[in-house]
Amino acid sequence: MIRLALLSVVCACRATGEFHCQTDEQCRQGEEIGFCEDTGYCTLTDTTCPTQRRYVYASPELDGNCLEGVVTGRIVERYAINDEMGRPVLQERVLPASDVNLFVQLEDASTPPIEYRERDGAFSFSAPAGARYQMFYMQDGAGNVLQHEAPHLELGRTVAGRLDRTPVTKATTLIFMQQPVIAGQVWTASTGIWTETSHGSASSSTSVNWQNAVALSRSLGLLDVDQHDRLYFLMFGPVDTYSAITAHTEYSVKQTDGMASTLTGTLTTVTDRDQCIQLDRRAA
Repeated sequence: MIRLALLSVVCACRATGEFHCQTDEQCRQGEEIGFCEDTGYCTLTDTTCPTQRRYVYASPELDGNCLEGVVTGRIVERYAINDEMGRPVLQERVLPASDVNLFVQLEDASTPPIEYRERDGAFSFSAPAGARYQMFYMQDGAGNVLQHEAPHLELGRTVAGRLDRTPVTKATTLIFMQQPVIAGQVWTASTGIWTETSHGSASSSTSVNWQNAVALSRSLGLLDVDQHDRLYFLMFGPVDTYSAITAHTEYSVKQTDGMASTLTGTLTTVTDRDQCIQLDRRAA
């Protein structure tokens, strides 16, 4: 009798295909974890829907339909690291809720709560179809406002370089000993830890204090060959009527805070130019 009763329950469940959820984990399909909506039914990601979510195993009036009455989205942080060849590789990090601080206000001045999922950066809030709204969110400690009416948003803040960086707290000298010895405008640039810095007029054999390097995002960090960081030494000089790179080379270096590093190399002089010039025209 117990076996017959169990079979009847299983068959009844399959016949209706309806499943009531209480948590997102109950809306799993393979490796994907869906969403347990306020209706008590599961949705899975479907990019053909305006909200990019579609009901599955829901009630007859909802099953197979796109999720409506909700704005969905995702917010992440994207940054580039170097691979072993020094090529940039895009990485993605989901932000903790404390770093996001999402808040929304609809055009009728109502402020629906925002559900944020730290597992993948997904968020959602209730809003009538086509309703306009203002969303407030944090980025690198600064507040941002987005005015929109889209049913789905993909928000991503971008960081130049790897996140795990050792800060530069002391004078950390780079001593360049290079041939040929030429004069010009010296620049250094780096990837992994992204910087771009002008050091003024100097010769190709010179010294620079890395503590003065200009980071392109976030705080300055020490270069680390083990993290595939790359350093570029650039010489600029006059070419015809404009300034261009006249010589360059690159290095892999592991810096120690407060310690000098001596870099010895040969500059590659630029001789074959395509004469491509970028013009910057500005209105008076």
